Amino acid sequence: MVNHIKWQLLAAFAGLGAIVLLLHSFAVPIVATNAPASGGTFVEGIAGTPRLINPLLASTDVDRDISSLIFSGLTKRNERGDIVPDLATSWQMSPDGKVWTFKLRDDVKWHDGMPFSADDVLFTIRTIQNPGFEGDPGLAEVWRSVKAEKVDQFEVRFTLGQAYAPFLSYTTLSILPAHVLRDVPAGQLSMDIFNTQPVGTGPFMLKDQTLSARSVTLVANKQYYGDHPYVDGIRFQFYPNYEAALTALKQGEVQSVNYVPPAEAFKLTGDSSVRLYSAELSNCTILFLNLRLPIFSDKLVRQAIAYGVDRNYIVDRLLYGQGTVANSPVLPTSWAYDKNIKQYNFDRAKAQGLLDQAGWVDTNGDGIREKNGSKMAFTIVTNDQPERVAIANEIADNLKSLGMQVNVESKDASKVVSENLTPRNFQAVLYGWQSLPNDPDCYELWDSTQADTGSNFSGFHDQIADKDLEQARRSLNQQERIARYQDFQNVFAEEVPSLLIYYPVYDYAVSSTVGGVKIGQLSAPSDRFSSIDSWYVNTKRVFVEAGHAQQLR
Repeated sequence: MVNHIKWQLLAAFAGLGAIVLLLHSFAVPIVATNAPASGGTFVEGIAGTPRLINPLLASTDVDRDISSLIFSGLTKRNERGDIVPDLATSWQMSPDGKVWTFKLRDDVKWHDGMPFSADDVLFTIRTIQNPGFEGDPGLAEVWRSVKAEKVDQFEVRFTLGQAYAPFLSYTTLSILPAHVLRDVPAGQLSMDIFNTQPVGTGPFMLKDQTLSARSVTLVANKQYYGDHPYVDGIRFQFYPNYEAALTALKQGEVQSVNYVPPAEAFKLTGDSSVRLYSAELSNCTILFLNLRLPIFSDKLVRQAIAYGVDRNYIVDRLLYGQGTVANSPVLPTSWAYDKNIKQYNFDRAKAQGLLDQAGWVDTNGDGIREKNGSKMAFTIVTNDQPERVAIANEIADNLKSLGMQVNVESKDASKVVSENLTPRNFQAVLYGWQSLPNDPDCYELWDSTQADTGSNFSGFHDQIADKDLEQARRSLNQQERIARYQDFQNVFAEEVPSLLIYYPVYDYAVSSTVGGVKIGQLSAPSDRFSSIDSWYVNTKRVFVEAGHAQQLR
């Protein structure tokens, strides 16, 4: 009997052990981790001060940064650069590509509580179409040929004179409130108090409708129709230069700096207290050559300049690797980019041979080439940013070694545009062209119709290039567009109407205490805020399964 009881006890313990083992096999480790929490203010240091917080008039990165958080467009670009709905919920294009119809959200309020409607869209478009409009002339040129109509309170229709394939990318423009600005003439918009007391529909609004000389504070828009951000507000603190803003970051006064120059980015790579986010900008730095001048009228000379400038050295040494050598006017990220086009790798001997072939030789031994009694001499004008001046001087030194007399003149960026580029009063200009589209419509920069009053500053005329550019922007057939743009790239590579130097890399410094930051493809620096709803400065402790801890970040 005793033995029987012992066996029962042993069996019971064995069963209990099996149960314990079975339960243990199903147990999942639970860990404590930090998760995003609402609240707090994100503080960013910015070099410069705002002038016009109006998206249609914003001409500086400071103005564009702040405007991007206050205002919304019919559409917007996501982190991949795709066009997605914003104030519009959907759109349709007619088969001939001429009529675009947009359905609008019916749940949107302006920051002052007034409802958004089709009237605001039409007001914005008609402001741009007005001859007195003071904003981007390229934007105005696109919209002035568009007939804008109100279908109903939440639907608008745009009718184009002819099909224009990249039209959708222009619908990202921010919409202004008709009820606030209806009585302000387009030509006087820049003088209106609205530019310092903006009213938008975006995720943030200006606190107390005031600005100070040292900072701007935005608060979260509680009526926002989209995903609400974690942070309660954003404060932009202004500094005289990037060095001062970076010092403020290192001292903990701010949590980010809107731009980090290449040399400073190189220094921050080993700093664990700062995360450096990098992305290629849809920009290109270009040495514009004035083809109206005899010295640049021969493509052999232009090809020699292309071979004679060591662009890899400029990117590697002067930009600390924060850039990519540019070989095409079409961005490498574009579906139309041709990776097989002719490239001009640094080759001093080949450059000298082309200059000899073009008839430019040093006949008197003074080190400067001549032709028909004229010296091979010209001036490069650029803006007075130290980085840009250093690049211009490096280009000048490269070309001097080929027998050219090259001087560098620097001035304020606005004067480079108003005194040199716009009036075509230059020999060569080193300047950056911003917001090149992923849909590669290069018409504005290189079509001959834009040579006198548009943005074809070099004065490039080529019948084949014109045909390619004009037909590519009208065609709705993707394969035809690819073929046209690739043909244009080959013409450009052969003719070298100007020297493409590099596509810049944008560096954004953020304190490691800030979470959720994601930087995708950027058409402009302000696009870094496309994921602002996921950024956070506060955290909370939560218990989760070990394998899911990282999903909270």
